[in-house]
Amino acid sequence: MGATTPRDTAAPLAGTGRLEAFSDGVIAIAITLLVLEIKIPEGTGSLATRLAEQWPVYVAYLVSFVVVGATWLSHHHLIRDLRGADHGLLLLNLALLLVVSFIPFPTKVVGEELLSHHVEDQRTAALLYALTFLVLALAFNAVWWWAVRRGLQREDLSVAAIGHRTRHYLLGPPAYAASAALAFLSPTASLAVTGLVALTFLLPDTTKTKV
Repeated sequence: MGATTPRDTAAPLAGTGRLEAFSDGVIAIAITLLVLEIKIPEGTGSLATRLAEQWPVYVAYLVSFVVVGATWLSHHHLIRDLRGADHGLLLLNLALLLVVSFIPFPTKVVGEELLSHHVEDQRTAALLYALTFLVLALAFNAVWWWAVRRGLQREDLSVAAIGHRTRHYLLGPPAYAASAALAFLSPTASLAVTGLVALTFLLPDTTKTKV
């Protein structure tokens, strides 16, 4: 990692309590809205058949739940290792939450369009879905990058630990970009890859904090 800016900045740092509480609230609302998009399907067949036929809706919900859950978990670890927040970090965190709150929309789109027989619409939906998570990963990396560059991390967070976490976070953007590219070949496979990428961020955080 490059050298960070001096810690004795002119403006005093804000505590991270309100930042984390507000972020938790937005993430909780977003993850709740996901399930509200699951409706009882209309049609003439039996209820069991109609429920079974909308399996893409369930898969999209599950993948999005994992992504939002992984974002919350990683965000918790990130905030835990900060000694404070400056104005830039608060703004970048708002940008991150902007993307999180948007997730229910592409989830609804991809779930419904994978039920259709229009291949182009399926590709468009899967592309929108994967690109949303690509932007999410970029926003998350921006929050972490800003914190490190501004020296907002705790004193006991070692250089090795910062490097380890940075490399881990950097896996997200290219992985979701690959998922977006895969949408042109197989929308269903793109959805599956997106879920697998998110699962890697549910693994236990093994970062060693001691210098």
